[in-house]
Amino acid sequence: MITVTKPTGEQCEENAKIDMGFGGLFGFAFFHPQWGGYTGHGILIPLGGPGSCFDVYVWHDGEFPLDSPKLYHYCASIQLRDMADFADRVAAMNSQTEPSK
Repeated sequence: MITVTKPTGEQCEENAKIDMGFGGLFGFAFFHPQWGGYTGHGILIPLGGPGSCFDVYVWHDGEFPLDSPKLYHYCASIQLRDMADFADRVAAMNSQTEPSK
């Protein structure tokens, strides 16, 4: 089992390389995007080359704090970019239309 330590704010700012202590596995500290108005400290662990799967450990200190990190597994970073692009398109459409009645 991997014991994961929450990265500091400075490590997140610098995207510091983090030794995960397991078979030469390394992650990189970062600030996770906001949930409920609060960012979270995170570690992203690439599991291959560009476009491949990656794991993310997230600590959240906001309205719903996480005492221990939660692990999320993503299979393709392009899916997150596609979702962000979709959110921007929907927001643009929403700002141009009248609300439904």
